[in-house]
Amino acid sequence: MRKLRFVLTGLLLAALAAGAAEGRAPVPEAAAQQKALLEIKQVLKDDYAKTAKADRQAVAAKLQQMAVDTPNDPVSRWVLFQEAIRMAEESGDAAIVTAAYAKIAELYAVDDLTVREEALVKSLKAAGTLQTPDGQRSLAVGYLELAGAALSAERFEAVSRLAGLAQRAADECGKEDVAAKLRAGLREIADLTQGLGNARDRLKGDAQHAESNLIVGKFLCFWKGDWTAGLPHLSRGSDPLLKDIAQKEMADPQQTPAQFALANLWWEFAEKQTGIVQQKARLKAVALYRLLLPVLTGLDKARAEARLKETEAKAASAEPATTATATTTPATTTPATTPAATPATTATEAAVPAASEAAKQAALDAYAKYSAAWDQVVTALKAEEDNIKKAATDTFIRTDGTKQQVANDEKYILYRKNFVAKKAKELQINPLWRAFELERDKFLAPLRQACRDNPESQAAKHALVAALRSVQEQCRKLHQE
Repeated sequence: MRKLRFVLTGLLLAALAAGAAEGRAPVPEAAAQQKALLEIKQVLKDDYAKTAKADRQAVAAKLQQMAVDTPNDPVSRWVLFQEAIRMAEESGDAAIVTAAYAKIAELYAVDDLTVREEALVKSLKAAGTLQTPDGQRSLAVGYLELAGAALSAERFEAVSRLAGLAQRAADECGKEDVAAKLRAGLREIADLTQGLGNARDRLKGDAQHAESNLIVGKFLCFWKGDWTAGLPHLSRGSDPLLKDIAQKEMADPQQTPAQFALANLWWEFAEKQTGIVQQKARLKAVALYRLLLPVLTGLDKARAEARLKETEAKAASAEPATTATATTTPATTTPATTPAATPATTATEAAVPAASEAAKQAALDAYAKYSAAWDQVVTALKAEEDNIKKAATDTFIRTDGTKQQVANDEKYILYRKNFVAKKAKELQINPLWRAFELERDKFLAPLRQACRDNPESQAAKHALVAALRSVQEQCRKLHQE
């Protein structure tokens, strides 16, 4: 039976998803907002009359909760969130600022980059840390990740602006090691996009131009995660190893040995890379190792298990990200001893409750479908065992002239692997696993957002790891059932 392996590398920028997602309400018009604001101030006039800092923080929390509890009036709900942010910023409650912006991005068709940039700056202002070295570091990390999100959306003007802000904050944080890592992230963005426009123009006139295909293919595959569009470019690119891997990937091998060889090629390529290219290439290898693990044997199985374990260990021990990340790469960190709370850490911890039970259940439902499909594979294999053994049995002529039938172990293993691989493809095992990963990452996104907003927050890291373990444990229970 299979083993669950959750490999989380880089950072997932899905907490505030790009674009106007289906089902999100439009931003209300200014006149409607003003009318709703007047009504809210009239209804809550006693709350608005309070002036003490603690009272204002309590009112901000009340406004935030009222917004959450007002689902049928999108105009009033929007204004309640905005007032909660304003009052929380004035009274120094960064947690409310962070939580309110997260809900706005979830519920309204806002521009994700604009909202995330506002949330980043205002939460640090509210925490009183914006002008401190730690605040500048958090600001640099946030701007760098926003530049990555802009790059994935191909909003290149925003990339340039946000990268510049990240560079400025990195220079002002006063920590050279942090600044060096942030500069490395900026270089990675530059390396993946250098000459992208010229390469695309060149391919319009010469679709076989190798260097241009490599530039476009690496951007599409390793940054945007668009393998369907990117692999054909890599297969015509100027990097011989990547070209060979892409061609093999596009051939969609169905035999276990060929799939395992492809996984090894991705792994070996990843070992020679850095940053997001290494992360994405390694994830390709890991996905294949996971898929093949139930049918691998001997040294091949041991190698796959060792590499999966190595990937998990690296993800668990990784420092909070200070390098550029694409929108499709998830991440986590291992918690250390929890330090005393500081103003710099409270800004991120409000996002922890945002990982809702509904999102968690969606992930578990997706896993249940994956698990049920694998159960069908196992059931089908059991039903077919006799035929597989029969097909793998050879007839030999003994020295005395009599015939003897003997099972050929190598044939049996091969026939068994091929049957499992074919059945797994029929039942869409791989897409079902990817669907589960997507739902799981949606559930974990607010927690990853908390870790990203302030890398020093050990409480946020604890919450993320605890949530991940909770999903793992419930998946195991589903599997046992």
